[in-house]
Amino acid sequence: MTRNELKSIVASHFKTLFSKTEMGGHHDCILPGGFSVIAANKLTHLAKTFSSKEVREALKSMGPLKAPGPDGFHALFFPQYWSIVGDTVCQTVLRVLNGGALPEGMNDTCITLIPKVPNLEIGT
Repeated sequence: MTRNELKSIVASHFKTLFSKTEMGGHHDCILPGGFSVIAANKLTHLAKTFSSKEVREALKSMGPLKAPGPDGFHALFFPQYWSIVGDTVCQTVLRVLNGGALPEGMNDTCITLIPKVPNLEIGT
């Protein structure tokens, strides 16, 4: 099989795989070139909407004292004050995860570069 034939097979497969008429009718198999097809039961699981429980679990799995967000809050803040902010956090995150627009600034982060130099002196 030539490289161009393989490209054509793969391209044709993905066009079919992601067409509305073919979703859900596949079984696990391996295509030439090593691409596996996602089984229908796995596609169903991937298409489920996210839940509040998953949001909370994800938050709890974050390093509690890792770098804070632009608002200055560490991940530790959210589980500690969940009774106050939990519903709002879940509603906001779920709206985005389940297809809504990402509010401006929600995915912002701060990066601080720390030089790895012994006895660093900063001139004024």
